[in-house]
Amino acid sequence: GTIGVSAWAGARERAVVAHSAAALAAGMDQLVRDAEHWERFGFAAGERSAQAEQQLRTVRELRAGVGASAPIDRALARMLVAAGGLHLRLGATERGRLMVAEALEVLRPLTAAPDASADDRAVLALALVLDGDAHGHVGDFTTAIARFREALALDARRHAERPDDATCCSDLGFGHLRIGTMLLRQGDVEGAVREQRRAMELVEAAERLEPECIDRLRHTADVALELLATQMRQQVPREELLACLDAAETRLERVCAAEP
Repeated sequence: GTIGVSAWAGARERAVVAHSAAALAAGMDQLVRDAEHWERFGFAAGERSAQAEQQLRTVRELRAGVGASAPIDRALARMLVAAGGLHLRLGATERGRLMVAEALEVLRPLTAAPDASADDRAVLALALVLDGDAHGHVGDFTTAIARFREALALDARRHAERPDDATCCSDLGFGHLRIGTMLLRQGDVEGAVREQRRAMELVEAAERLEPECIDRLRHTADVALELLATQMRQQVPREELLACLDAAETRLERVCAAEP
């Protein structure tokens, strides 16, 4: 009777709100892209940042009105990660860090279930990377490395599930590179080289999977140059240094030849 109708109405309302929240999350992605576009050309992105904040408030209000659910939480987390990442890139570190921290609180229960989706785990990995970046920015390298290692474990799982996916392989490589950067900032040159060498192996593997992709060539060149710069701090044989330099130069020549 009445209870059944009430429950049905509540479920229907949550479904409508979840659909609205998902639409707002997609809109947030576009706002962030617009803001980054204008910022890249030297224009203030404040107006779009304000729009992003307003959309975020709307989803919070929708969530408060009908109660939390996985679809609504998923949309909220996506928006928090997008807006938080934008604030971090625009230099509003504390504001961005708080948004990313809130996203992590929402995402962890979503991804704790055995049947958690790969998309949810990918958003969690991105949130962990952003949180690590924020901690690294203020000199908290220990926390930054912990966040990066947690993200790395998620990327490793995704790579194991999709071993022939070049993007998964490359993402895992850049996860190792991030850890290497933080270890270097801590003064652990040996640890940094170890992580950067593993990064090099993975981006080269990604390049073999997509040998004609210009981005793969750029990624390999970038990692090779990072590894070269770090190895120059050690007593590394000259042959190893020249091999890194040759790896970077070879890829960059191919990139230049391919671009108009």
